[in-house]
Amino acid sequence: MRHHGRLRRLLRPGAHLRRGGPAPPRRGPVELRGGGRDHPARAVAPVQPDHPGHRRAAGAPGTAHRRRAAGRRVRRGRDRRAACLGSGGLTAWTHTALPQEIRVGAGVAERLRPLLRDAGSRRTLVLTGPGANPPVVVEGLGRTVVEVVEASVVGVPVEAVRRGVQLVRDAAIDTIVSIGGGATVDAAKAIAFFTEREAGTPGTSFTDRPVLAHVAIPTTLSTSAFSSSFAMTDPATKHRQSTSSPTLVPRWVVLDTTLLGATPRRVLGSSLLAAVDAALAAAVGGRSPESEVVGVAALARLVAVADLLDDDAVRGTAVAAATLAGRAAANAAPSLAHGLAVLLGGRRPLDHGAALAILLPVVVDLARPALGARLDQAAQAVGTADLVGRLTELRADLGLPSRFDELSISLEDLEAVVRHARAGASWADFPVPLEEGALLERLEAAW
Repeated sequence: MRHHGRLRRLLRPGAHLRRGGPAPPRRGPVELRGGGRDHPARAVAPVQPDHPGHRRAAGAPGTAHRRRAAGRRVRRGRDRRAACLGSGGLTAWTHTALPQEIRVGAGVAERLRPLLRDAGSRRTLVLTGPGANPPVVVEGLGRTVVEVVEASVVGVPVEAVRRGVQLVRDAAIDTIVSIGGGATVDAAKAIAFFTEREAGTPGTSFTDRPVLAHVAIPTTLSTSAFSSSFAMTDPATKHRQSTSSPTLVPRWVVLDTTLLGATPRRVLGSSLLAAVDAALAAAVGGRSPESEVVGVAALARLVAVADLLDDDAVRGTAVAAATLAGRAAANAAPSLAHGLAVLLGGRRPLDHGAALAILLPVVVDLARPALGARLDQAAQAVGTADLVGRLTELRADLGLPSRFDELSISLEDLEAVVRHARAGASWADFPVPLEEGALLERLEAAW
């Protein structure tokens, strides 16, 4: 090989002198170490302590120093690994990406005819929320529109859903377009849910095709458009229950930042608080690494833009943050705060985000001992060491209520809600054991 000549020159006697190095140590008698069947003896020349090559220079690190440095490197490596593992280092998980197309931009809701054509829509029902009936959007849907109905009742009552299912049946509707906040989107999902059961084709897998195509056009920062669940109220029993099906998630979500500009700031702030709850649920309890990471990113963005919702330039960031929160929450269990707010909505017609503004700090404080590093990660994302305190500040910044009596919720309502919550999944999934009396005491303190 071409390097042999160089190696021979370096191995010649005295080569070290030409290179400026010290003379090799004089070898003493060779001693044998090791031995035995598994470890044959090997020759080891003794070290000459006076030789410059074998002496430790003054100030050079010794064995103890090197061991301490190695220990520090190991600890730093463990810290980095812990940061990468996040909430416990999930080793077995399933992440379901529901089929959905999201379109974002100014004026995108006015150009929906190609979308409806791609969806194969022939007869369309339009559901609108209160004040969310922009003529330019409805006209842009074309001739497929059969009926425009205002779903103005908060809480999605059973009777309103029955009327919607009847209308779908009588008018042979194949597409629903929902324009409004979370309640309007939930009403469309409820109608689709019972239509599927009436047709004998309930959705059981995300690969199933929905009976009704659903195009959601949110006018708030609600995450309902990214969820496959809805909540419906029975006024007779004052009970509100959540139901889900994999085919209920809207196949198209159209986020028009122009429409959000016409939404009152308080409504936007309330929906942002609900998105914060969804993002936090994913950040500390995500069922996959993706939902956890996306939840943390959404939480940071939502809190950063909370006091800038009047700025048109920032509104696009808020929309993107709410989208991330909704997508992350699709693979996370709903929080206990969300479950309690749903039940309170059955007792009284109220704004879901306003109820969460009171409940979320209480629930996070209860869960703090068990969440540990996961809660620290969420707090760090919003630039604080006290997440409960930051949530309280956020509530004030958004102008949301801080006490239940501001929402006309009575102490009897709180007792009934806690009693019903014991049977819910959010109670069973809570990271610390819950006592009915202890939770009620915390809630009464906020009344």
